[in-house]
Amino acid sequence: MKTPTLCIRAVITAVAFGFCAGASLHAETTAKPEKPIPAGVLKKFDKDGDGKLDDAEMAAWKAAREAEKKAMMEKYDTNKDGKLDESEKAAMKADKDKEKELKKEQKKKTTD
Repeated sequence: MKTPTLCIRAVITAVAFGFCAGASLHAETTAKPEKPIPAGVLKKFDKDGDGKLDDAEMAAWKAAREAEKKAMMEKYDTNKDGKLDESEKAAMKADKDKEKELKKEQKKKTTD
């Protein structure tokens, strides 16, 4: 009588182990790959020139991004609710489009 119980436990253990191993493998294969750091960011924040950002350089980049986000919210969040509604987003997009157009014109003037 002990044999069937022992077999059942062995099967349950094997199935549980297989499930855990499969879940672990699935997590490893579906993990998001790290995004490459944009070249402009490396140029600006990679102080030692090794082609990657160390902890201090990464902290400086994050601080700069937060400062940009804060400035953007101060400029475009006209109702001061802490988020951008559709009209605020449209105003931001219009400004970005104007900036792009100005850069194109300046580039064209320097090449002529």
